[in-house]
Amino acid sequence: MSGNELEQVKPIVEYLKVLIDSYPKPISQTELARRSNVTKSAISKVRTKLLGFCDQRIGFFDRKLLLKDDTETSSKLLNLFGAEWRFNDFLQSSYAKSIIQKLNIHGRLVEAFKELSYEYYFSKDDTDIIVNIVLNNISSLKFSEEFKSYTKKLSKYKESSRSIFPVMYIFSEAFSKFDVAAFESEAELLNLLRLRDKFYSFVLDNSEKILRKWDFVISKKIEEQDIYINVYKETITYFLLKYMQDFTNKIRQKAKEKKLDFREEYGTIGALWKKEPS
Repeated sequence: MSGNELEQVKPIVEYLKVLIDSYPKPISQTELARRSNVTKSAISKVRTKLLGFCDQRIGFFDRKLLLKDDTETSSKLLNLFGAEWRFNDFLQSSYAKSIIQKLNIHGRLVEAFKELSYEYYFSKDDTDIIVNIVLNNISSLKFSEEFKSYTKKLSKYKESSRSIFPVMYIFSEAFSKFDVAAFESEAELLNLLRLRDKFYSFVLDNSEKILRKWDFVISKKIEEQDIYINVYKETITYFLLKYMQDFTNKIRQKAKEKKLDFREEYGTIGALWKKEPS
């Protein structure tokens, strides 16, 4: 969506906010006016612009408004709410959740990380939790001034094959700002902790496989490769354990605030899920 197009539709963003929250239920102009605290005539004035985002058949025959769910429309809505710095409004809406569901993210990750056995470690429910965490944090990191700072730092190491150390420090800084405690009950708390342990095992079990395909390692003499791999595996293990401990501390604090029991064994990384011996 161009700058001119964005300027033209910005006046209707509040009405679109109602529509993304009410999706997939069509609503009348009267209902839209009521929820937006404006007059029906105010909606009538922008009806043509609203219809540009809506299913035309429902709009003309049923006189109701229902957003289209095609890629072009969802992209325009994301751009619009992004331009207004209202990513949370969009990403937490019923409309966005429906679009994300259709993307089959779990299936895509299973296929993308087939060599790393993603499906063995993570179920669809696990992937849904991961997606929720990302969505809950995306506006505060990806589209903020802080993220621009991280991107600038990372770009300095983009061309370097030895970038693993600074990248991990930068990732640690960004990770420390994540709100990862997405739970409201003891069952959800346990699911999140099991996900922690699955992720821990997933990274450790696959680290050597990934490192052996790394250009920096491949470029070394055969007799040197194992030495470099062991050094980097120790580095990954150190940082990974640190991240998981930080993750656990955040969950422990949230559990305390929510008055949920955080048992002593919950604090041990790897206590709630272990890979079955092959």
